[in-house]
Amino acid sequence: MHQITSGATHKVEVHDKKSISDFLEASEDTIRNLIDNQGCLYQNKKLIKDNALNYLNLIDGNDINNQLKHLIRKEYDTCEKLYPYLGDLFILSFFNQVSLETNSLKVFKFNKIHESDFLTSLNDDHVKLIAEWFFKNCSMENEIVIESYQGNEIVIEKNLDLNIKFDFDTDFMGSSNSYTTSNYRFIIIDGFIESVGEIHHLLHFACKTKEPYVIFCFGMSDDVKHTILKNNAAGKTEIFPVSIKFDENSINILNDIAVIHDEDVVSSLKGQTISQELRKNLPLGKNISFYRNGTVTISPIADIEKISIHKDYLRKRVDEASRDINTDVLIKRIKNLSIKGLRIYVPDQKLLDVKFTRNLDYFLRYLSSISLRTCKITGVMPKEYYVPILYIKHLIKKIDSCKNMYDRIDKVVMLKEKNSHVRN
Repeated sequence: MHQITSGATHKVEVHDKKSISDFLEASEDTIRNLIDNQGCLYQNKKLIKDNALNYLNLIDGNDINNQLKHLIRKEYDTCEKLYPYLGDLFILSFFNQVSLETNSLKVFKFNKIHESDFLTSLNDDHVKLIAEWFFKNCSMENEIVIESYQGNEIVIEKNLDLNIKFDFDTDFMGSSNSYTTSNYRFIIIDGFIESVGEIHHLLHFACKTKEPYVIFCFGMSDDVKHTILKNNAAGKTEIFPVSIKFDENSINILNDIAVIHDEDVVSSLKGQTISQELRKNLPLGKNISFYRNGTVTISPIADIEKISIHKDYLRKRVDEASRDINTDVLIKRIKNLSIKGLRIYVPDQKLLDVKFTRNLDYFLRYLSSISLRTCKITGVMPKEYYVPILYIKHLIKKIDSCKNMYDRIDKVVMLKEKNSHVRN
């Protein structure tokens, strides 16, 4: 008796190289039609104008074409991870709808004159408003954090704290990596504290009121240092001396600290003495944090306009400096006085909007690479597209590699299931 079997067997279809050229020609026609029709209407009645995405989502009646398209999709995904909309540019350029001849592209460094043109490259109105606000109110050194929340409006919160970095004595931090205090009394001394007698009144007030005190100065004697450490350890006082290492990088740091605190520097050049000034009722600061890596974060007392005037003064010194003068210290001081914190709260529902999130990613990623040489792509992209030239060079190599890959395919093998029955 013969065994009876049933099940599925595979039918093997082998297609020659013409199937590849047919796929490429058909894809190029599809891309061209998508561009001419300015978008596709999906089953959910949503109109999508992204030509590359519409091409990838299009299901072809030809199974071979659908399989060959997977290679395009893989390269598209790789490009998108590298830089937003680079996948779109890959597809449009691969099918000859955009020219990427680097010799014909205008390459430039982004500056103020390019802002309005860049804004036109943003195709989401909310992202455009965020970008407009950023260019008007922030510097390129700003660190941007995106957070979701259960609300209805996009909220931008600017952290007004300033981060200054310089070398100071961290022994007063004990074993901690940071020290933070609020509503502190402070004094800014352009000099060295030599004797305990100079700070006698400060020790007395600090012990009596239990208020935190911060002393900015250019060092102190071991006797003064040990006295402060001993009183702090006993819980009698909370005094944090910012004993700054005096060198060419810190020579004018006290002036910047004074501007931030909207206060003057105590100096013997003005006939002032440390002991006399410490008899007075010292001004109050807001919040200050010290970190072991040399970073000091200060909540300014002075208004932003006053700090901006001081920055403009430093910029003028940089502009007027002769070539033989090192302006690195001045440039560092200007950066120290730039407000760097920016937090953008986005409604949870808004983060589900792919168009918004993708456009926001494009804006933020371009900001992070804004110091790189840039080119502007125009033509069949949705709008003008700003992209660093190094990504264009990478894209050209990827396109050539992908075309060579299709050229090397000689046969396409398709496996199709068919029902089979074997009977006695």
